[in-house]
Amino acid sequence: MPNEGILADDSDRDLVRMFIGPPPTEPEACPLPAQIILFLENLWNFAEEDKDIFREEVRTTYLHELGHYLGLDEIDLEERGLE
Repeated sequence: MPNEGILADDSDRDLVRMFIGPPPTEPEACPLPAQIILFLENLWNFAEEDKDIFREEVRTTYLHELGHYLGLDEIDLEERGLE
């Protein structure tokens, strides 16, 4: 679940993912390494506690955020079925 610090920046309590950091082409933009954060409890709730749906959502969600790390925008991700 997102903590209060994250919720202060993004008021969506149902947040399932977050990418923090610059793309690899701009490493100097942030002194910390990039991070992909998955909120597994929210993903579990989204999947309605179905293990197969949960696994697929974790996979898709991770690949979505990895795409952001690699510099893809929402349209690029949507074209790849990673919305």
